[in-house]
Amino acid sequence: SELYALAFRDAASTKLRFGSSEFNRHVAERVSNPTPEMLEASQKAGMRNTFNAPPGDVSTALGLFIKNAHLEPIIPFRRTVGNLFKEGARMTPGLHLAVGEWRKDFAAGGARRDMALAEVTVGGALMTAIYLATQSGSITGGDSPDPKQRTADLAAGKRPYAVKVGNEYITGYQRMAPYGMLIGMAADLQQIKQYTTQEEHDRLATMIGTAIAKNVTNQTFMSGVTNLINAASDAGRYGEPYMESLAGSLVPGFFGQMAREHDPLEREIEGAFEAIQARIPGWREGLRPKIDVFGEHVPTPEKLWYGSPFGISVLSTDKVRTEAMRIGFAPALTPKKLDAKIGVSTKDTEITLTPEQRDIFATTSGQMAHATLERLVSAPGWEKIPQLRKRQLYERAFEISRRQAGIQALTPKERATEQKAIIDRIVKELREE
Repeated sequence: SELYALAFRDAASTKLRFGSSEFNRHVAERVSNPTPEMLEASQKAGMRNTFNAPPGDVSTALGLFIKNAHLEPIIPFRRTVGNLFKEGARMTPGLHLAVGEWRKDFAAGGARRDMALAEVTVGGALMTAIYLATQSGSITGGDSPDPKQRTADLAAGKRPYAVKVGNEYITGYQRMAPYGMLIGMAADLQQIKQYTTQEEHDRLATMIGTAIAKNVTNQTFMSGVTNLINAASDAGRYGEPYMESLAGSLVPGFFGQMAREHDPLEREIEGAFEAIQARIPGWREGLRPKIDVFGEHVPTPEKLWYGSPFGISVLSTDKVRTEAMRIGFAPALTPKKLDAKIGVSTKDTEITLTPEQRDIFATTSGQMAHATLERLVSAPGWEKIPQLRKRQLYERAFEISRRQAGIQALTPKERATEQKAIIDRIVKELREE
């Protein structure tokens, strides 16, 4: 197509009338017998359009650093990734000036300048449209910075980096590089504005920088680098998940995708061995299912078609879940330890829960809290209750439910110890009266 475009421009530079037989013959002749300059230009265009253009100075230096640091297993596709970022930057207003190739095309004048200006114009128009669509809720950016809001959103079916169609969220637009990067940046920019103060709104450069950084680190092909940096900066929080992801990468992605698509449920992964098991078809189902905050199994997201990178999440019609999302409520994670005695919180009295006990705790507390809240949110006058009071009611419902679930999760011996502690406390209180 680039060769035809060059031939067309060459014909247009002559005095031949556009659309005439002579004009068309001239184009056909140039396509059949292109000049060396036309061949070189078309080859460069082909390399660029397939994201295989030779690396620039920055990419070359980065490639040498990766090679010397032996980071090839973590960042295997350097040229393609670098070109994807470069193409995205060429279409991003403001960021395009940092791309040397764009500046050279602009300085060359003629068709090259027109193409360079068209790229950034189209990119700016796309980002503006996405910004407005995010404002109306048709498109989502990244997760909320509030972990409770993130949990509530997921429980209600809302997904980050997705397009909303009816009551469904279709995820995966970030995979449509380089346009996905522009869409994500525009969506993130709008959402960052929602979560910042008026004073922070005035720092436009900071907001744009945050949106760019957030989008770059959220790209699927950057996950290895992002996970490594997180693990190095906070080993206690990210070290184990990073080792699990490395272990899981031993299984080819094709098998991992097949295993997930044939499993109707999401699975809990604890340790490198289970990370490998989760990516093997037929073996994955032996892992414990994930349980959400309301005690239900988390289903595997549907796909638009088999093997599709685009997932579908249906927005819940359950008012308990949608209200939790609206007020931004979510309980704390399922604890790994429980106090063996009521009212005592020393480490000597803590009981470590087994994975099976944690599942009982999560299921019992979540379902009990849901049943309680369902009666509250469906009662007349719920809409008139202030939002702060609604959050308090949600918190109280989970507090009571978790107290009961803690007893259910204990073994008979631990439960007897718990009951004895309650009796001892009651006797003590009665004697003090």
